Amino acid sequence: MTPRPAPPPPGTAWADLLRALAPDPPPPAWRRGSALAASGAVTGLKVLPGEATAHIRDHHGPTTTSLLWPPARQQDWQRAAEALAAQPVFRDALLAGLLPVETARVCELLGWPALPRRFDDIACVCSCPAWQDPCPHAAALLLALADQVERDPFTVAAWRGCTREDLLERVGRAAHTHHPAPQAPADDPAAFWAAPALPDTPPLPAAPAHSWAPPPAAAGQDLAAALAPLYTRLAGPPPDPDHPDHAPPAD
Repeated sequence: MTPRPAPPPPGTAWADLLRALAPDPPPPAWRRGSALAASGAVTGLKVLPGEATAHIRDHHGPTTTSLLWPPARQQDWQRAAEALAAQPVFRDALLAGLLPVETARVCELLGWPALPRRFDDIACVCSCPAWQDPCPHAAALLLALADQVERDPFTVAAWRGCTREDLLERVGRAAHTHHPAPQAPADDPAAFWAAPALPDTPPLPAAPAHSWAPPPAAAGQDLAAALAPLYTRLAGPPPDPDHPDHAPPAD
């Protein structure tokens, strides 16, 4: 039996969005940054509201590099949590400890991005003397951040100003407030299957054949007059099954 392939990491789609911020084709600084990230030169990565920072070592020595991006407002996160709690698919995924990449679309619809739309939206700060913008260390940090997001997509929320615990608490509170759990079924089976009475049917006009729109004439016949008995019968009381006119046909 062929073994099933391992599922992708939980934040693969989020990480792809971050990696897509790199220029195409990548300039030399980005290629050097990619090599630094792949070699494990990025250490001590920390993600705080509005800032991702790490230490990066290359042949020139160690540097301290930061990627700055303003966090979202707390009221924006609250609106996002309420919107996510209103959708069962998103709500169940979040309460199960997942962060669907569709959350980015929800944030966009609410008027703020969950991730930068382009790399120029990020402010790069580095202790190296390089003049490129971004320098290779900033490029390496972005790729290392994408690797961290791939393992834990809630890193995106932390960088944007909302921790995993805070987001899950907001979603859970909104789900409990606006979407309470359904009540348990009644203990009495008859009460469980009981249905409310149907509303009364509206009264029909006394002369339906004359008040309803007549059908178009065909072959010179007055169809309204021909169908009047049928309309009258339909508008009258239900037939009596015991009446001789309604007896079932003989075999």
